[in-house]
Amino acid sequence: VDAINTLLDRQHEALVRERRLANEVAHELRTPLSSIALQASALAGGLDAEARAQAVQRIGQDALRAGHVLSQLLALARASRAELHGAKTAVDLCEIARTVCADYAQAAWQRGYELAVEAPSSITILGHAVLLDLAARNLVENALKHTPPGTRITVQLGVAREGGACWLQVCDDGARGAADAQD
Repeated sequence: VDAINTLLDRQHEALVRERRLANEVAHELRTPLSSIALQASALAGGLDAEARAQAVQRIGQDALRAGHVLSQLLALARASRAELHGAKTAVDLCEIARTVCADYAQAAWQRGYELAVEAPSSITILGHAVLLDLAARNLVENALKHTPPGTRITVQLGVAREGGACWLQVCDDGARGAADAQD
């Protein structure tokens, strides 16, 4: 009876995770898919050559974004199915943050952002490199997406004095408020 109850509990937990994943997929894909539909609708109208090229470019960007969201969510779903606790390895969180920022540095610079990392030389933790990388990428992507050009975005890492817990945060210099005040 205990074994059956344990099996049913695991099955229930799996269903709950799958429902959460489905809700997350729907939420994350709504924006790029809506944009694709709007741009496609605009293409059906009478656009000049430049506007048509911009609409096609935006459709391509939104399709890539939707694919990126799907790949991130699928990686997360696969990881949640595995026995995560037993699969932890030593991971340098500072190295992950530096790699993520290096990957986004060119795009940030081209769009007028300043992207920096403030961290000690190394913080080694037990964790999952793929999931930590996904989390850091999501934070940096959101900062680049939701702050105005000219913003300084900083990925900060450290270790708490009490308890030794490590932390990672993505901050901006507040340029958003300055830009909003000028409007």
